[in-house]
Amino acid sequence: MNPSLNSKSLRVLVDLTHLLPGGANGGVKPFLFELIAWLGRQAGGNVQILFLTRASSHAEVRERLARLQDELICVLDDGVGPPATHRGMPRERVALPPPAHLAQELSADVLYCPFGPPDFACPGIPIVSLVVDVLHRDFPESIPAAEIAHREAYFARILAHADVIQCISQHVARRLGELYAITPERAFVTYIATQTRLAASHQKASAPRSGAPYFFFPANAWVHKNHEALLLAFRIYRERCAARGIEPWRLALTGHEDERWHFLRGLAGTLRLGDSVDFHGFVPAERLRELWRGAGALVFPSLHEGFGIPLLEAMSFGVPIIASNATCLPEIGGDACLFVDARRPLDLADAMERLAGDPDLAAKLASRGRGRLLAFNFAHEAGKLLEHLQTLAREQKGAGRRTATGIHADGWTEASGTLSLPRAAEGLHCLTIECRAIAADRRVILRAGDTEFGGFDLPAYAAGRLELPFRAPGGDPLRISVPNAASLSPSDLRCHGVHLERVRLTGPDGTVTTIFPLSV
Repeated sequence: MNPSLNSKSLRVLVDLTHLLPGGANGGVKPFLFELIAWLGRQAGGNVQILFLTRASSHAEVRERLARLQDELICVLDDGVGPPATHRGMPRERVALPPPAHLAQELSADVLYCPFGPPDFACPGIPIVSLVVDVLHRDFPESIPAAEIAHREAYFARILAHADVIQCISQHVARRLGELYAITPERAFVTYIATQTRLAASHQKASAPRSGAPYFFFPANAWVHKNHEALLLAFRIYRERCAARGIEPWRLALTGHEDERWHFLRGLAGTLRLGDSVDFHGFVPAERLRELWRGAGALVFPSLHEGFGIPLLEAMSFGVPIIASNATCLPEIGGDACLFVDARRPLDLADAMERLAGDPDLAAKLASRGRGRLLAFNFAHEAGKLLEHLQTLAREQKGAGRRTATGIHADGWTEASGTLSLPRAAEGLHCLTIECRAIAADRRVILRAGDTEFGGFDLPAYAAGRLELPFRAPGGDPLRISVPNAASLSPSDLRCHGVHLERVRLTGPDGTVTTIFPLSV
């Protein structure tokens, strides 16, 4: 894929307000840095990136991603304090708090939400949201109930606002279809083909391992990564080696040093593994490269993944792989992994014993891994994103495209939603809004441009119909606010405003334009 731009710059607003310092974001962070840097290098510099940042990571974005033609706007103060501007650096400023329609003020062509939530959705600005997994649905026992509710809420916003959804595996795209009825036309897949970021090509052969081999597991200490089962399996593996008089491999772990990381240290001590497990914590790229060079095998027992970046990194370093057979991992690993049911520590221990004791098997898996890498090309994957950004921006600029934000396909609005209105001829028009009956009272506040329609009460269990006369629309969107919006069902955690059935605009000559549903 080789996307091209015309001479006008594509202005992409990238929301990095969820970016955290260090390794707290997990493997998605280096992927996003590679992806956004690639976008900035395309089409002769005709992609201009507008970064929305938080104070604690603003400087990192400026130093690692921003170019002179880009802009940085710090819109979130997370206690670190607003960033200082530096002469000679890209244009940057502080907007605390940010205006309600910042994307419009910045004249963005498209909004890219690489952490998912479309927090800066704005009428007339198309949106691409990235979804990396559906952990809260497929493995809910791994996260607190409050976090599940939070994820359901922002998934609802993604469904309501995003024009297209970027997924990191076919597995994720399929699960979105099964769980949220996302059609294939609305989702696209970009594999996280970032294996070259560590400059790993052929380094395994040119730099032989020094010292004894070890099992390597780079992962944050999240529950679904399954460290407890790995430590128990490693204990079993070492006991078997001792019984046979074989020198066992060590285990090396990297990850963000949070409360669970320290819990795992304690568990290793309880299992009498303290002297054989190396807890390296979060490591920079150079140190990670060294750890890969010394690894005898990757052991990846995760019970839920959206992609599995370490599989490709292991392949690029010629490191054989033991992996869980869960979720997307067989899709990514293909025939280059020794797959096990990682919920069973005995099976994990069997695989570790087998691979450590069979150099021929290890060599065969490593060779298959090098071949498997040919299916993952970063420029090809990133090009899919650029193509969707360009297509959405081009369609938005086309005549007559009607858009909605904060309104789901089934007609439910969130607490705030907008519908685009066409420019119309002079004269008195009538805007008709029909709402379905719902099981709660609702207060609705309506506005279009400079026209304040005021507030209206819609009683529970009664269909509502509003007929609002006003002068010719100037193209400003209809804004629908429901201050008492709330979820109405334990099985549907969306924030329910009103349930639109139909919105129509009738001109002075009787011509009727359907504003909602959009497909009409």
